[in-house]
Amino acid sequence: MAINDTVGFWLLIVFLIPSIICSIFDLYHFVFDRKLRQALYNHSVIVIIFFCLIFECTDILWLIHNYSTGHPLSSTKTFCFIWHFTDHIGFLLISIIVAWASVERHILIFHDKWLIRGRRFFIHYLPLIILISYSLLFYIIAFFVFPWEHIFNYSQIQCGYSDDPFRPQILAVWDSVVNTILPAVIIVSFNTALIFRVLYQKHQLNQKIKWRNYRKMAVQMLSISSIYFCLYFVPMILYTAYSLGLSRIFAHDYYDTSLYLFYFIIILLPFICAVSLPELRAKLCILIQKRQQRIQHMNVPQLPIAIRKNVHRSVAVGPIHEC
Repeated sequence: MAINDTVGFWLLIVFLIPSIICSIFDLYHFVFDRKLRQALYNHSVIVIIFFCLIFECTDILWLIHNYSTGHPLSSTKTFCFIWHFTDHIGFLLISIIVAWASVERHILIFHDKWLIRGRRFFIHYLPLIILISYSLLFYIIAFFVFPWEHIFNYSQIQCGYSDDPFRPQILAVWDSVVNTILPAVIIVSFNTALIFRVLYQKHQLNQKIKWRNYRKMAVQMLSISSIYFCLYFVPMILYTAYSLGLSRIFAHDYYDTSLYLFYFIIILLPFICAVSLPELRAKLCILIQKRQQRIQHMNVPQLPIAIRKNVHRSVAVGPIHEC
């Protein structure tokens, strides 16, 4: 069953505003905290959160407006064309970088000696540059070089979204297999392998010290990949089956709903990053506690001066609850 416009609007708006705030919070601490900024395992996450924030402030905001008013922000072919372009490129950029981060996490945990100064650029930085460049270049070619066959319907969500707008057919097949299905397979398979490798290293080889050092990296990546496994992997299995000839009638309602839920991958990623890293989680807890104390301070009744001093003293020395 397709998502009702009212339900679609409220679900997105309720989660989007906190997500944007959390994205800014994450990026601020990743950029200005030297320890977090210099950690190699955070670099891919910084790029992911950056693109999530851009996607939220453009594509998802446009979708919310569409659900709210029943028509796109601008009922023109140019705007709808740009919307489809940003939608495709946003999902590919984030998915493909999460896929690379899933692969790189094996290198960071089990083959960290590969990342010596001389090789670091080629193993760590160059893949990110190549993947971002590939994502931009592919959809620039797909949208602006080859004829893009799609008739927009301004009365439908996203101007009438189509799964297969690309021509020639080889371009559509490449987009389906390499850009859509392959990242999902890599994310799930490499993170499943990461679980088994970590457990093997910890229990069979009894490398407890190494596990303590790399536990943070494993937890961070497994937390991010879990949301892809829940909201992305099963729909991609259906998408693959449809591409191979399975009737679209099979699980049609679930598949249509899953297309909407894809946006919650983007929305939830900043929260996952904030709570999966102890440093960010601690900073978030301190921020919440300070706000709670400020609210308590504002709610203290205006009593006589002598009594008020005692009240403020009791508030100031009150226990700080752990998050």
